[in-house]
Amino acid sequence: METTREWTLPHAAHLLNRVGFGGTPKEIHALHGMGREKALGFLMDAEDKLGSFPPPAWSAAEGRREMLAQTRGGTEKRAAMANMDEAAREKMRKEIRREAVKEQRNQIDGLRTWWLTRMCQTEAPLREKMTFFWHDHFACSVQKVRLSWLMFDQNELFRRHALGNFKSLTKAIAKDPAMMIFLDTIGSRSTKPNENFARELMELFTLGEGHYSEADIKQAALAFTGFQLDKASGKVSQNRGQTNIMEKTLLGETGKFDADGIVEVIFRQPRCAVFLTEKLWDYFAAVPAPAGLIDKLAEILRAGDYEVAPVLREMFGCAEFNAAEVVRTRIKSPVEYLVQMLRQLEVAAPPERYLETALKEMGQVPFLPPNVAGWDWGRGWINTNTLLARYSVAGVISTGGESGRNSERKMRAGKVAGPDFAKIAPPELRESPAKLVAELCFRFFQSEVPTKEREAFEAYAKVKLGASFTDGELAELVHLMMSTPHYQLS
Repeated sequence: METTREWTLPHAAHLLNRVGFGGTPKEIHALHGMGREKALGFLMDAEDKLGSFPPPAWSAAEGRREMLAQTRGGTEKRAAMANMDEAAREKMRKEIRREAVKEQRNQIDGLRTWWLTRMCQTEAPLREKMTFFWHDHFACSVQKVRLSWLMFDQNELFRRHALGNFKSLTKAIAKDPAMMIFLDTIGSRSTKPNENFARELMELFTLGEGHYSEADIKQAALAFTGFQLDKASGKVSQNRGQTNIMEKTLLGETGKFDADGIVEVIFRQPRCAVFLTEKLWDYFAAVPAPAGLIDKLAEILRAGDYEVAPVLREMFGCAEFNAAEVVRTRIKSPVEYLVQMLRQLEVAAPPERYLETALKEMGQVPFLPPNVAGWDWGRGWINTNTLLARYSVAGVISTGGESGRNSERKMRAGKVAGPDFAKIAPPELRESPAKLVAELCFRFFQSEVPTKEREAFEAYAKVKLGASFTDGELAELVHLMMSTPHYQLS
């Protein structure tokens, strides 16, 4: 594992694409001007300014308690129900449930927009990229949790630990309210332990299938008993009377292990470092790792007692990560596709009304992973329907809602803030189709574009070149460029 010495504009773009969500030509040039080591340090150490992204108002303590009270009807409705017959009461209960579900949906839609906006505007793209990694690694769905503020708290937990200690994060997620609801730790008792979390802890979070036994699951589950949750505050406590405090034997060790103790035992397994390193390499590099590389990176993780940042720094700087077979071979996930598009077009925020529709059709909606294993990455993102959805999304974003699969989409999209094409391609640049296409190709691809595609772009530009090359015509050219197989890769 050698550190690569070559440092070109495409190398800077590759780092920005993989470590974050891409960037503008200006950002790529600025990163390249730093030199490789300083650029890597800049991305690793970047932080958003305090207060840059205020949390949703409903996430505050008073908002949580008010929402919980509303789910029970509130004081006035409960008082009114006392004087109703049973049929009227049941009708009122249904109305209360509908209103609560609607409000929760509005809140989670707002949270999704808040996070995607943060991805678009962040000055710490690696931290947001790792927040997204942990959201997939410790997959948890609002469909079961149902409380938006607990999903917000979990998102903030991932952000705090994004580049921190894997072991500490695993201990924290074991007592995270959203995860405890999702994997049924709440309600697990010493006399009847629920094994869901213990199983996923080893199978999906730390070791991988085949590196533990059913007996290990049963023993670990005993330690995750007796937990109680205050849904409004998110405070977790433990009822000693419902907690198993007896000796447990797990992965060859015996002791009176509590929840943290179980995690410590698991993290003493050599496999644990290999498991996470494999996932990190697959997430960022997306090609099979060269022989011996995973073991070397895993040793760095173990030696640092599971600090993630040193492993990432070594991985991003190594020659294997910057090899030709890695660059522009990774299929963007739908979220990455959308955020990178918005950043490259210098659109500050995602179109809120259109956001969930776009992500759902492309196959990835944050806070709604398909199951506890998270999303299937790589080629799983692309099929006939999702590819057409991507092309349609590119049309809506690039044209400000004027182009889409059909008029219904336009109505659902509402008014979409389009790019400032006068900034992206000023009038003087539009006078030369070849120069215009070259500039746009660097903005969107940062590498050699297949000849057939480049000639198609230039031919379109030549046809449109006349008395004026309008913003609308430029938007259609951009749509064409973003609707190519090449643009699906980063």
